Amino acid sequence: MARALLVLGVLACLAFGWHLYGVADVRRQAEDIRAKNTAGKASEPITVNPVTDVVTVPMQGMAAKPKAGDPFEELGKAVGSMLGGVFAKVLEPSYEREVNLRAREQYDVYAILLPYRVHIVSPADDSSS
Repeated sequence: MARALLVLGVLACLAFGWHLYGVADVRRQAEDIRAKNTAGKASEPITVNPVTDVVTVPMQGMAAKPKAGDPFEELGKAVGSMLGGVFAKVLEPSYEREVNLRAREQYDVYAILLPYRVHIVSPADDSSS
């Protein structure tokens, strides 16, 4: 019984070690996807939590910051946040599909059992939390 537990422990350590190697590859792949995206400028690094498999992708907004004297500033902020949310919801499934496919290609057992989830945030959302 002790040998079986030891073998299971060693296999779990090997699977998680391979997963840690795969996390670095997933981060590189997510950076490549963001670089191909015209709206995603590389402002902040992409973070990957290796235990929960959450990939956080900061995306810079498409519009420039409005001037303080502009009377339509609040309307612009509301429309921009609405479009940014829609834009993020459109991109999240494609990011998830790509990184989970990469995990399957590398035989990352941990990531197959607990798939990657992608969370796209704007720099304004990231600094407020």
